Amino acid sequence: MLRFPSVMSLGVASILCSTSGYAQVSFADLDAEFSGMAGDEGSSVHGPILEKFRGYLAEELRVYPLDRGQGNNDQQLITEAELEINIRLVGGLALEAMPWFMIDALDTNLLRYEPRSAYLIYRGEFYDLLAGQFIESWGITDTFNPLDVLNRRDLGVDAVGAPPRGELGARVRWTLPGGDILGEPSFGVYALPLWRETEFPTERQRFSFSTPTTQLLQEGVSGPDGIDRLFAALRFDSTLSTQWVSADVQILAARGPGRTPLFGVQMSPSGVAALIPQYYGEWTLGGGFHAVPEADGWSKFTLKGEFAYKRPYVFSNFSGMHLADLMQKPDDYVQFVTGFDRSISHFLSTQDELTLTLEYAGEAGAGDAATFLRPFDSDLALRVHWSVGDFARSSLEARAVVDVTNGEVIAEAIAARQLRFIHEDLKGEISGRWLRASMSQGSLLSAFPTNNSSVKARLQFDF
Repeated sequence: MLRFPSVMSLGVASILCSTSGYAQVSFADLDAEFSGMAGDEGSSVHGPILEKFRGYLAEELRVYPLDRGQGNNDQQLITEAELEINIRLVGGLALEAMPWFMIDALDTNLLRYEPRSAYLIYRGEFYDLLAGQFIESWGITDTFNPLDVLNRRDLGVDAVGAPPRGELGARVRWTLPGGDILGEPSFGVYALPLWRETEFPTERQRFSFSTPTTQLLQEGVSGPDGIDRLFAALRFDSTLSTQWVSADVQILAARGPGRTPLFGVQMSPSGVAALIPQYYGEWTLGGGFHAVPEADGWSKFTLKGEFAYKRPYVFSNFSGMHLADLMQKPDDYVQFVTGFDRSISHFLSTQDELTLTLEYAGEAGAGDAATFLRPFDSDLALRVHWSVGDFARSSLEARAVVDVTNGEVIAEAIAARQLRFIHEDLKGEISGRWLRASMSQGSLLSAFPTNNSSVKARLQFDF
């Protein structure tokens, strides 16, 4: 049964739907003031200068039309707010932060209040130094990113399309002068000394691991301790220009705690199976590209790919509960994604654009229990995105991912539009997600009760 929203949710919703011009005028004045401070006249001013201040408030309703029948919530009412703040302190030193707040009014155990990022960065002529909490995407392809191993994913917010969480650490990056072939290559060194567990769905959520016969025991987690908590990486990226192709390329080597654990099982006298997360370390070595061929007939295609060899290892120091099977590390394996984009301008009008994406994600080399937790091992993905090009920035998107070996399907459709008839900074989004789990019980989706399709409506006010 759908419950009534909390007072907090109603209050934010009323802000989102307000048509008064107060917020618009106030933030427009602030933007003008900040622009003046950061312009030529303010360039000689010593001390902190606020260069960017923006954000959003959002209200999102998720509904699962078919009841799961286990007493879990079949609705979510999420209130979310985020700010983006950039302050230039002195010279090349700046403070950048993205405070984030999110709560589910129907399940208050789903609560996030921390910065997605909050760091100091110093930008020199050919290098930059960063220290703090930050998010950095290393992904290239659309369906799945085997190279994007820096930030863990928050399965508690969205178990199917999990967003990244900020990681605390430091980065040093050097940029070299570019040439005719390699354009401004850069080298990055990363060190993340602190490790945090992956967030899983709460007990009341639709994709909770807790059922009448199982219980997720996160307080007994087996994870790294001491030096094993360190994640370190080396990354090279550059543009590449030849007579045959123009491309962005990257090469990556990383070592540190993996993001996804296995689960040890401990039976209780009552017959309930306690699932205990067991983390492992992982070496990652790989590369990727995003390329546009220069040959006639191929220049309208964007080719892309990611390839990664991953080698799990057992920590030398543990914290938490240690089970006997902890020493049985997962197998080595290779992950890859390859595909292309094709953009078509003026598809139905002089302003619109249609983008087609086709990708294949595969995996080879592993046959252990960890493969069950990796969803993309033989999947074909198709995405269609239509940008209407109208004043309201309307768009339609549809995508489907099909496992060609077991028939599992994840399909999603999204319609988005600026609601300018209410307020020029208000936008709405309606989406639906259809899931068909593997009938052979050989995937993570098949571990949950069936009929987990959902509908989502979102209002977002940008300022």
